Amino acid sequence: RCLSDWSSDVCSSDLYHLARMHALAEVLPVTAIELAAEQKLYGWRADKAGLDIVTLHDGALEDRRSLWVRLRMILSLWQALNAIRPRGLLIPGYSDVCCLAAAVWARMRHARTVLMFDSTETDHPRFWEKELVKRALVKLLFDFGFVSGQRTSDYLEKLGMDSRCIVRTYDVVDNAFFAHGAEHVRSASCPEDWGLPNRYFLYVGRLAPEKNLGGLLRAFHQYVDGGGTWSLVLVGVGPQEQH
Repeated sequence: RCLSDWSSDVCSSDLYHLARMHALAEVLPVTAIELAAEQKLYGWRADKAGLDIVTLHDGALEDRRSLWVRLRMILSLWQALNAIRPRGLLIPGYSDVCCLAAAVWARMRHARTVLMFDSTETDHPRFWEKELVKRALVKLLFDFGFVSGQRTSDYLEKLGMDSRCIVRTYDVVDNAFFAHGAEHVRSASCPEDWGLPNRYFLYVGRLAPEKNLGGLLRAFHQYVDGGGTWSLVLVGVGPQEQH
């Protein structure tokens, strides 16, 4: 059995994980352990019907600010792993204590571990002390890397993983989900119903600082100043919505 242990930055609300799980379940028996049923950052509960998912906390992931909730999650995770006894674990990162607990469990039970990884060397300031700790974690706890692209692969190699153990197919899209949704919308409405212009650039995502919407708006401003006639449509919610 395989196990996907979803952490604070990728919990069950992340539809990419559901797409991965649906595809993996076509070829292998797969069970997922999610830390919490929802994440307030995203504001929805994903449709998990038909999937084998164990939920450690029925509330929001943000509840883990409580030390008691965090400790209870770790204990529940360990108990769930003992019950499932997976031969391989897909673990999203090493920065979360639950991810590390899952990797330690795997080492103690001689299960293989796959590090799900989408960081690059330049996406955050890097400090040599922390990089040494990361190298130790990668070497001691993970057998393979499942990464999002070449720059991520290069960074994981720098952290000590053999390039032959890295696969660059992490980023996925559930094409069937979006095709069905687009067909439904097109058959039930038209752009005029939504007040949309004839031609436009479209952004769909959280309205949050890490999405660099300021850069998008500056680029669009240059486009308009240069004579561009298309509009810009933003779809989403988030902390920058009012701004």
